[in-house]
Amino acid sequence: MDRFYSRRMGKVLLMLMLCLLQISALAQSAVTGKVTAAGSGEGLPGVSVVVKGTTIGTATAVDGSYSIEAPANGTLVFSYIGYNSQEVAVGNRTVVNVQLATDTKALDEVVVVGYGTQKRGDITGAITSVGAEEFNKGVVVSPQQLIQGKAAGVNVTPSSGRPGGASTIRIRGGTSISAGNDPLYVVDGVPLQLSNAARQSNIGGSGGQLMIFNQEPVNPLNSINPSDIESMEILKDASATAIYGSRGANGVIIITTKKGKQGSISTSYDTYFGVSKVAKTLEVLSADEYRQFMKDNNITNFTDKGASTDWQDQIFRTAYSQNHNLSVSGGTENTLYRASVGYISQQGIIISSGIDNFTGRVNINHKALNDKLSIDLNLGGAVVEEDNAPISSALGGEGGNILKDALRFNPTYPVYDEKGNYSQINQFIINPVSYAEQIEDMRTTRRNLGNISTTYNIWGPVSVNVNLGYTYENIKGNAYVPRANPLGQGLGGLANAQASEHWSKLLETTLIFKKEINANNHIDAIGGYSYQYFVDEGYRTRVSNFVSDEFKYYNIGAASQRDAITSYQESSKLISFYGRVNYNLLDRYLVTLTVRRDGSSRFGADNKWGVFPSGSVAWRVSNESFFPKTDLVSDLKFRVSYGITGNQEIGNLLSLPTLGATSSTYNIGGNAITIVSPERYANPDLKWEETAQFNVGADFQFFKGRVYGSLDYYKKNTTDLLLSFNIPSPSVVTTQLANVGEVENKGVELALGGYVFDKTDFQWKVDLNWSANRNEVISLSNEQWSTKILQNYELSGFGFTGINSQAIIPGQPLGTFYGPKYIGTENGVEQYEDVSGNGRFSLTEDVTIIGNTQPDFTFGVTNTFNYKRFDLSFMLRGSKGNDVLNNTALDLQRKNILPGQNILRAALEDEVGYKGDVRYSSRWIEDGSFIRLDNMTLGYNFNTAKVSILKNARVYVTGQNLFLITNYSGLDPEVISSISGIGESPRGIDYMTYPRARTYMVGASITF
Repeated sequence: MDRFYSRRMGKVLLMLMLCLLQISALAQSAVTGKVTAAGSGEGLPGVSVVVKGTTIGTATAVDGSYSIEAPANGTLVFSYIGYNSQEVAVGNRTVVNVQLATDTKALDEVVVVGYGTQKRGDITGAITSVGAEEFNKGVVVSPQQLIQGKAAGVNVTPSSGRPGGASTIRIRGGTSISAGNDPLYVVDGVPLQLSNAARQSNIGGSGGQLMIFNQEPVNPLNSINPSDIESMEILKDASATAIYGSRGANGVIIITTKKGKQGSISTSYDTYFGVSKVAKTLEVLSADEYRQFMKDNNITNFTDKGASTDWQDQIFRTAYSQNHNLSVSGGTENTLYRASVGYISQQGIIISSGIDNFTGRVNINHKALNDKLSIDLNLGGAVVEEDNAPISSALGGEGGNILKDALRFNPTYPVYDEKGNYSQINQFIINPVSYAEQIEDMRTTRRNLGNISTTYNIWGPVSVNVNLGYTYENIKGNAYVPRANPLGQGLGGLANAQASEHWSKLLETTLIFKKEINANNHIDAIGGYSYQYFVDEGYRTRVSNFVSDEFKYYNIGAASQRDAITSYQESSKLISFYGRVNYNLLDRYLVTLTVRRDGSSRFGADNKWGVFPSGSVAWRVSNESFFPKTDLVSDLKFRVSYGITGNQEIGNLLSLPTLGATSSTYNIGGNAITIVSPERYANPDLKWEETAQFNVGADFQFFKGRVYGSLDYYKKNTTDLLLSFNIPSPSVVTTQLANVGEVENKGVELALGGYVFDKTDFQWKVDLNWSANRNEVISLSNEQWSTKILQNYELSGFGFTGINSQAIIPGQPLGTFYGPKYIGTENGVEQYEDVSGNGRFSLTEDVTIIGNTQPDFTFGVTNTFNYKRFDLSFMLRGSKGNDVLNNTALDLQRKNILPGQNILRAALEDEVGYKGDVRYSSRWIEDGSFIRLDNMTLGYNFNTAKVSILKNARVYVTGQNLFLITNYSGLDPEVISSISGIGESPRGIDYMTYPRARTYMVGASITF
C-alpha cells in the first residue's frame, strides 16, 4: 500500500550482550544417588539431573540411579515430566537420594469458562484452551489466526489473503441456513455483538459494473493486538456454552488479555519485519501464445499492440510488513498493572492494498479491604486504516475485480500507451494497473472495548461481582472512481461515502458461592443477571457526475447525480438470568448444572423468552482405589453432557410488520401522494433456533503426563431453522420468515500430545488434533411451510447470471453442489448425463448432486524442538475430502471468449472447440484436499543471567505458508466467500479471491 504504508519505520536496535567466561573453576567431586517416586518408592529412569547454573548434567538409569560431578557449594536440579522438580544443595555429601512427588499442576491449571474459572481437572465439558506459548507464529494481524489448526473441531478459514481480512470460524460445523454461524466472542468478560457492518463491508457498490468495492467483512477482533492475549478458550459442547443461552449454539471463544505480575517494573519490546510474495499465480496465455492461437485458428479481428505484458506480474509485488509492541508491567502485593501500545503495518501483495493497525491497552487489578475487594479495569482501543484493492468477492458480481482483469486483459497491450496514458480496451475489460492506481477504496475503523469488574467478598464463601462493560465502533469508508477510468467515465466519476457507529453497554451482577464442605466435598455456584443494549446507526451516500476529479469524495455536493442516499438506526436488548452449580465429590465424581433464561427484543411477541439448560457429569476413574497405580495411566476422566442452546443472530425487527414506499402515487388535490404498502407481515411466533447437543468424551494422561489428550464424540441437532418462504398472490408481501427445518452435525474429535524426547539438552514435543464432522439437512418443512430444495449461491462470470451452484436438500450436507453431470465431449461440444432418462438434456431437469464442500476430516500437527538455547517449531494443517468449485476456470478456461480477452493456458488442451459453449457442471468441481505447512520458526534465546539489565532476549526467523500439497488447479483450495447467499457464507467456491502470500520474517523479543 504505497500511498498508505507507514513512513515511520524505525531502525531495529539489536543489543546482544556477551557474558564473560568464568575463568576459575571450583573443585568438584563425584555425587551419586537414586531418584524414586514418592509413595511407591520405584526408581525413576530418565530423570534430568543438572548442576544449577551450568551445563553439567546427566540422566538417571533404568533403576533411577545416577552419578555426576558437582562442587560442594553447588545445587542439583532434578526434573522429570509428570513430577514436581526439586533443587537440592550438595554440601559435603557424596550421596544424594531424592524422592519426586507427582505434579498435579496440569490438573490444577486454571481455565477460563463463562463467568468464572475452573481447574482443568474439574471440567466436565468440552473445552480447548490455547495459551500464548502455543499461538501460531508469524505475521498475525487478527486473533483468529492465532488458533488456526490448534483445536480439534474448530475450522478457521481466512476469507482471503487480504491484509487484516476476517476469518470464518466454525465450531463443530455450521448449524444454520439463514441465521448466523459465527461463535460468540467474549473479551475479558464482555460479549461482543457482531454488528451488520461486521458482517459486510461498509463501502460497497451495487449493480452491474458498479460492483467494484471491497465486499469482505469487517473483522470485529482487529481492535485486539494478538501480542496482548494471554489465552483463548474455545467452548464447544452445551455444558460449556449453555451459560450464554441464546448466543451459545455456535460455540463460544473467550479471549483473556495479559495482566501484570507482582514484582519490579518489566518492560518488553517485540518486533518483526517481514517480506511477502504471492504464493501462486495462474497460467494464462503469454503474448506469443495469444498471437499464435489467433494465427492457428485464422482469427484476424483482434488487436495486437506489439507488447508482451504479464499483467499478473504488474499487479503483484513484494510486500513488506512490520510489527512493534511495547509493554510495561509490574505490581505490588495489592496492585498489578500492564500497559501496552502496538503498531502493525502490512502491505498487500496486490499493489495499492494494505493495513495499518494502531492498538493500545491498559489492564489494572487492585485489591483492597484486606483482599475482600478486588477491582479489575480493562481498557483497549484501536485505529485500523485499510487501503483496499478493488476486488469484489460478491458472488455474481461482475464489475471491479483487479485480479480478473489481470488474468483476461490482452497480453499484447502495454501498461501505458505512447501518450503515457493507461492502455484500455473498454469499460468492461479494464487495465488492471489503472484499477489500483486510479480507484480509491479506503476505510478507517476506530474501536474501544473496556470493562470494570468489581468483586466483594460478603462473607466466607459468598462474593458478589458487578461487571460494567462498553464497546464502541466507528467506521468511515470512502471510495472514488475517477472520470479518467473507463469504469467511471460514463458516469462522470463515482463517489461512495459511508459512516456507521455501533455501540453496546453491559451490566452484569453475579453472586458467587465457593465452599469446601470438607476434604471430600467441594461446591461452587453462581447466579446472576445480565442486561446488554446494542445500537447500530449509519448512513451511506453514492453520487456521480462530477465536474472534476480533484476533490473526489471530499466534496460530495459537487456531484449532480444522487444515485443512493440511505440512513438507518436500530437497537436491540438482551436481558438474562443465569446460574451454574459445580460439585466435586471425593475428587472423583464431578457434576455441573447450568441454566440461562434469555429475553430478546429480536423475536416475536409470543417468544420473547427462552430457557436454555444443560447438565454434565464426569468420573475421574484414575482416582478410584481399584484403579492400578502405575505410570502407564496417570489420569483418566470420562465426561458426558447434554444441553440446549440458542441462536439469536437474525438481525433486528424481523418479527415486526414493515411498510415501504412504492413507485405508485395517488393524485389528491393535485398533489402526488406516494403509495405505501406492506413489505413484511408481523410474525409473533418468530423465535431463536435451538441446538440440542449430546457429548461424551474422555481426558487422559499417560506416563505421568508425558502423553496427554482427549477424545470426544458429539451429536447436535438444530431445530426451528429460520427460513424464508414464498407467499403466493394476491399477497403484496412475497416472502415470510418462519421457524422451519432441522440440521444435524455429529462427529469425533481427537487431541493428542506428548514429549517424544525429554532430555537435558534436547526436547521434542508433538501436538496433534484431528476431527471429522458429518453435516446433514434433516428437514425443510413443518405443518405449515414446506419445501424440497433451496438453491443458492449464484455463479460468477460472464453468461452465468442467475445460475446457482449449490442446493440445500434434505438428506444432504450444507454446501452441496448441484448441477449437470459432465460425461465428456463430442465433436468439441460438452456432453452431460441424461439424469431424467427422457432422452434429451435439459438444464432444469437433468441436474443432480455433483459434490459437497464438507471435508471427511481435518487435522493440525505442531512439532516443537528445543536444543539448548535453540528452538524450532512448525505446524502442518490439512483437510481431506472436501470439494471446490473452480469458478475462475469455469469463467476463463474457454476458447469462445477469444479474441476479446485472454484465457487460461489450460484451455489450449481443452477438448471443447473454439466455438463450443461451456456450462457449469461437475467438470469444474475439483478435489480440495490439501496439506499446508502453515508456519515454521527457528529461534535462539540468549543467556541473560549475567546481564543485569536484561531478563530475556530472543531472536527468530519465521516462514508462513511455505508449501501447499494439493491436486486443486486453482490458486488455493481453502476458500470461502465473504458474501452470503442464504445466511451462511458459501464455502468451496473459488472465484478471483485475493490470493494468499508466502511470508518470511525476522523478529526479536527483549525484556528489561
